[in-house]
Amino acid sequence: MTTPQPGDLIAVHTTMFFSRLIQGAQWLRWRQTGEWKYNHAAVYIGNGRIIEANPAGVQEMPLSEYDPKDYIVVPLKGDAQATIDKAISLKGTGYGWIDIVSIFIYILGFKPAWADKINRRMSTLVCSQVAAIAATAGGDNRFPEPYLTVPAQIAVLGLGPINHDGLRRGDWQDCTTPM
Repeated sequence: MTTPQPGDLIAVHTTMFFSRLIQGAQWLRWRQTGEWKYNHAAVYIGNGRIIEANPAGVQEMPLSEYDPKDYIVVPLKGDAQATIDKAISLKGTGYGWIDIVSIFIYILGFKPAWADKINRRMSTLVCSQVAAIAATAGGDNRFPEPYLTVPAQIAVLGLGPINHDGLRRGDWQDCTTPM
């Protein structure tokens, strides 16, 4: 396992109810490659701490709340301090079930205007949006649409160069391309 460095992103496999819904939708898109199982994301800020979003809001938590076998480290390609500063600035931002539904619809390849509007607002952010927005603020240009980023898209950046069905791990994969 790679030891995270400040600013790195973390893709996590969890088993909570909403996480399972995200995992199921991601399975439909990434079932051949394995990224689908990573249904949560966070930003490592150093000293064993992460910034993550959950229904209670974006908050600082210990990385030790996750078993190392359940997460992968996605090395940042940008400025760590700017990434950390942005992640910290998002603390307190929460989300609800409608945010999960809109991301779920996006994962399935649909982009209705109402879901797109929900996904792009700064007043509510899910975990993968927090990670992608923070990384983008740090200059990591691998997230062309940080507000439309899902955990599997973060995971694919950390899983290495394995080819499956013409998809190369380590590259951004847009959810809106046909399945």
